[in-house]
Amino acid sequence: MNKDNAAQVIDACWAASEHCSSACRESYFELRKSGMGAVEADDKVMFGELSCASN
Repeated sequence: MNKDNAAQVIDACWAASEHCSSACRESYFELRKSGMGAVEADDKVMFGELSCASN
């Protein structure tokens, strides 16, 4: 991963994740579709309102 492909890597990790609930994955991709960057969407889903980091 480097700064040029970070979004692709983060998106791929979310798509392949078996440890996160489908609600967390859906929330992540909804944020991405709305135009939010990968890092920001990841932080919001993992540590924001949903706190998927504990799931």
